[in-house]
Amino acid sequence: MALNTKSKNITKMVVAGALSATVFSSAAFDDATALLAKQLKTIEPPTPIKRVNPDYPKEAAIEGRTGWARFSFIVEPDGSVSNILKLDSSGSEDFERASIKAIKRWKYEPATVDGKPIQRCFNTVQMDFAMKGDGNSEYAVRRRFSTKYNNAQQALKENNLDEAKELIDELSSIKNRFIAENNFLQTVKSAYFKAKGDKIRQLESLSNISFAHESKKSEPHEFAVLHQQFVLAVELNRLKQAFDVYEQLVELPSAKDYLSAYKETLDKVTAFVASENNIAVNSIIDEQPFWSHTLVRNNFTFANIEGALSKLEVRCNNKFHVFNINEQSSWQVPESWQGCSLVVYGEKDTRFTLVELAKSA
Repeated sequence: MALNTKSKNITKMVVAGALSATVFSSAAFDDATALLAKQLKTIEPPTPIKRVNPDYPKEAAIEGRTGWARFSFIVEPDGSVSNILKLDSSGSEDFERASIKAIKRWKYEPATVDGKPIQRCFNTVQMDFAMKGDGNSEYAVRRRFSTKYNNAQQALKENNLDEAKELIDELSSIKNRFIAENNFLQTVKSAYFKAKGDKIRQLESLSNISFAHESKKSEPHEFAVLHQQFVLAVELNRLKQAFDVYEQLVELPSAKDYLSAYKETLDKVTAFVASENNIAVNSIIDEQPFWSHTLVRNNFTFANIEGALSKLEVRCNNKFHVFNINEQSSWQVPESWQGCSLVVYGEKDTRFTLVELAKSA
């Protein structure tokens, strides 16, 4: 969780240079800060007026394929929906397209602050596609997928990482996957990245495994996956994710003997967030053209950019802003902006460090 001495010194040195620069002093926030400080007394969330259900893709219906897709979006002051962002899915592009088409047609009574309409960010929704009367479709795995998956697992057992990578790429190229197929894919990917020592991508793969459609028989497996997520989220400073995973773990019988240890760890995380240490989050733009992160502090900057970052979206419960990114910029989000998440866009394989700054930095 804490930075080691070497990396912390490097990070503080880079950050100090960024804070002394005048390229960006968060002045763009000033007017909004003064206004929101006065207004944030009575916040009413948006309420749906019209929510169109997505059409079930014809090919998926013929195949008996089920799936899901999860999105973030913004409700504008006029009640319309904008900036729809696919967060993750079961791997079926046709479900994703159908979902976006439907969400674009939604209409809301906008969120208000003291009676005045405002943007409402970080709204999320999961679209589930299920066939009536078929309780087994979420467990379906096609033969060609099963063969490649088993071969990939065997390659990993033999430590043949090149062959495993090739087979994983072939599995990933299957665009319209069954739920079980996507879960198997993410499982073998997490094992591959663990073997490679790539903890960032290992956590990403584990996070893309869904248990929403699984039976109670899978509970031990769900615990094993969530336990790995928790450990990696803490180690990689994905601290809000660690708390979110803990909320899932407390619901599982298999986790009961570990809850006191999880709670003790989160107490240390809470103390770390309140400390004078900077929080460094190493990141990578991977399969999607963006990376997202929920902040635990209000001040942040970027360092150690290897590649190209193009755009930053700051999505808070009651505000939305877009900025360019460079290593000479730092941001201070007003205290009145609650529940802020970042969406960072850039070229594939770009690596960088998000630094959540201590108040004294």
